[in-house]
Formats: sequence, C-alpha cells, structure tokens
Amino acid sequence: NDAGENAKPVTAVNSGGYIWAALRTDSAVARIAPPTHEPVSVPAPERPVFLYAAEDGYIYGISEGPQGDEDPTGTMFKLDPTGGDDGTGAVVAEVSLDSPRTLVVDGDNLWVTYGASLVRNFDTNLSPVGVEITVGNGSESILSDAVTVDDEGYVWTANRNEATVSRIDPESESVTGTFDVGGEPSDIEFDGARMWIVDTGDAEIPGHLKLFDASDAANGNVPLVTSIEVGLRPLDMYISDAVSDGVWVSVTQERDFSMVRVDATA
Repeated sequence: NDAGENAKPVTAVNSGGYIWAALRTDSAVARIAPPTHEPVSVPAPERPVFLYAAEDGYIYGISEGPQGDEDPTGTMFKLDPTGGDDGTGAVVAEVSLDSPRTLVVDGDNLWVTYGASLVRNFDTNLSPVGVEITVGNGSESILSDAVTVDDEGYVWTANRNEATVSRIDPESESVTGTFDVGGEPSDIEFDGARMWIVDTGDAEIPGHLKLFDASDAANGNVPLVTSIEVGLRPLDMYISDAVSDGVWVSVTQERDFSMVRVDATA
C-alpha cells in the first residue's frame, strides 16, 4: 500500500454519508464525498492503517507509527467526523500502544489487539477499563490480526501466526478457549453461530474462506463446516446485512485487487 508521495488507501469505511480512507503514507484520513469524489484530508497519527466506523458516529483507528523505526509504538485514535474548525473532521483522542493491530467497538466497549498477543478493553474515550489479556500461546510471534464480538457478547481474536482463534469472556476477562483453524487466519466474523475465517495462505498457495460451527464453543467444539478457495492473499471480509448478498472477501495479487463474493446460504 505504500506509494511514495501518492498515498493509496489502506482501509476505508462508510460513515455519515462519506467514505473515510486511511492514507498511510500521508499520515492522514481522507473524507470523500461520493457524489463528487472530492477528498478532504484530515491529519491523523503517523501512518494510519485501520479504521472502524462505530454506531456512536465516531471513527476509531490504528496508526502503526514511524516506518522502519525500531520502536514498535503505534497509536489508537478517535476521529470526530464533524470536528475541526471547518467541520470536516478531527482526531479528538489518542493513546499510544505497543504494535497495535486492530479493534472493534461494541456499545461502550472498545476491544483492541496489540503487542502481538494482547487484547484489552477500553471505553470509547480511549481510557482502559480492563486488564491485559493474553491470547493464543502468549508468544510475541502469534500476531493477533483481527478481533470481533459474537452475538452472545464473547470477544474473539484471529491469531495469524499460530493458526488459532481465541474466545474471551468479557465479564471475567479470561480466555475460555483457543481453537485450531489451520493456515494463517487474518480475519474473523460471525453470522449468528456461524464463524467465518479468512485464511490468507501465501504468495503461491491460494487462500480460503472457512466456515466453522461455533454453536458449541462453550464446550470446546468448533468444527469446520466448509473451506472455499478464494484466490491468492485474501486478507479481509465483509458480511452483508442481507444474508442473500453473501460474504465479500478482498483478494490481492501483487498490485491487483479484487473482491470475491461467496454465497453465505450454500
């Protein structure tokens, strides 16, 4: 995604009638009006790589910090889409974290993965309200690359370099189970008790969209239902609110980018 002076969006979300895109090399977030395609640049912490449009109307993001710096400190930030002197958006809160990766907002709770194997609960003002939770085997190499909340309120992480996912009880702030899903899980989402995993594969082995049955996860059972090849290097997915519209997976091959639709009812 690095493109020198011509910053390309790393991630994009839809909020308040605008498209918001993280511009890593510009250290900014672009607000784009769909009718005109005209962007407005909003300054952000250095090298933003992830955005999340929450139901409270704010946009929460992750910035990775200076490129090539031995210091792994990055930033989690909160952006008010109507903030700033001109009302085009402004960062209103930020907090430094060790190698932050991704986050999810669930009501008043914000769950963020960082430090390779850590998860923590913050409030939406970015103040910590919980303890650090270690997922997977606790190794600094597991890379918790995604986090989500299921319909029952349990928090799940995809532990990319360990080929596992972890389930966290938000009340006790403890891991209730870690499950082997194979490959390199880079994204995780839920559709009821159905758990979807993106297995990113590698440069030569196609990745897969995997479906697991998580209805008996409390008893340690998360069986694989099906695995669908989706192309090289899939990373993220989107589950449409209309189930008939399926699951969309982003796939990259070198500099090419495509979206693959998978029928969620099959």
